[in-house]
Amino acid sequence: MEDIGVKIARIQGKVEQLVAQNRTLGKENKQLMAAIEKLVHEKTERDKKIASLEAKIKVLELSRGLTDTTGSTKVARHAIKKILREIDSCIALINR
Repeated sequence: MEDIGVKIARIQGKVEQLVAQNRTLGKENKQLMAAIEKLVHEKTERDKKIASLEAKIKVLELSRGLTDTTGSTKVARHAIKKILREIDSCIALINR
């Protein structure tokens, strides 16, 4: 009889350890989820900043190409040709 009581006590001790470990892991999981959410938000903000800076770079390159007096207007010509192709494709879609 005493053998069963010892086994039950050992099992109860292990269950208590598992419950405590579960609480600890739950807290750690919440902290990690919060950290992930924060990092995702930071990444989104940085992606927006990168897109904004890339757009500014394109504008600066185009304006530099238009105002450059040394004859280096390759960037501006390329941008203008691209815009004209887009306009042509829009006109083609309208004419359908």
